[in-house]
Amino acid sequence: MVELFQTDASVLDKLKPTIRPRSDWAEGLPPVGPLEVEDEVRFLLVHHTASPNTYSENEVVDQIRGFYRFHTGPTKGWPDVAYNFFVDRFGGIWEAREGSLTQPVRGDATGGSQGFAVLCSLIGDYTETPMSDAQQQSLTQLLAWLSELYGVDTKPGTQTNFISRGSNKWPEGSEVATATIAGHRDMSQTSCPGDAVYDVIQNQLPTEVTSVRQRTLDQFSPTTPETTQPEISKPTLQLDDRPILRSAPVVQPNSSTSLPLVAGAISAALGIVGGLVAMRTRRNRNTDTGQPTGSDDEENQKSG
Repeated sequence: MVELFQTDASVLDKLKPTIRPRSDWAEGLPPVGPLEVEDEVRFLLVHHTASPNTYSENEVVDQIRGFYRFHTGPTKGWPDVAYNFFVDRFGGIWEAREGSLTQPVRGDATGGSQGFAVLCSLIGDYTETPMSDAQQQSLTQLLAWLSELYGVDTKPGTQTNFISRGSNKWPEGSEVATATIAGHRDMSQTSCPGDAVYDVIQNQLPTEVTSVRQRTLDQFSPTTPETTQPEISKPTLQLDDRPILRSAPVVQPNSSTSLPLVAGAISAALGIVGGLVAMRTRRNRNTDTGQPTGSDDEENQKSG
């Protein structure tokens, strides 16, 4: 079976979900400041927008454009929308911060961004409301692709460590230990991404994401060709079917068996010799009297 963290393009292409590019929602809304790229991605961070869940599919673009204005406005003052990706309740996935489809652009977050992460935000409020099936499936596929792309180990129980860049939960310079699929509340003092989603992050996503990755990798596992060996004639009998061969018994001579055996053999030999002598005598007599030789009855009948 193939190991995780493959970088083969065919594997990544298979894992990559359909993602709507930033251009599908951001017309006329460019970044308002410089964007940085992470040197290393160590974990994946899930957020929610804490906005109403009643939007229609046709309203998703307007929702995202509203997040952009809020994030780049005077309240937050960030250079672009905070996250790398959005996932709507219909299962749609959207590129958020510019450049996120091709590189790990550093995001922003309320309470401070620790870095070392790719940020994925669910559109809606998941304090009590669970994700839709389509939304959870899309989030799982997105995290599977991102983790394979950046070499993040997502197996259940896996953690990563790094030095904090500063947040209202982890002061700058402190060592942070976190699961490789985490919620915003793990990095900052916040209820984000909502209790209903945080439970899924802790108890389901690591298993589901890792399973998606492994199933995809298994499709590209190299198969070992069978080697053809020369045929060798072999008996087909199984162990229990083999005939049992026994040596013929050897009779050892002893006082009770050897003498009768010898005597019988001598008697038989004398009988044979006696028969030969008698036959020779008859032939001689027949020759003297002019009778045909031989003892075959057919011959005797012809001569008569």
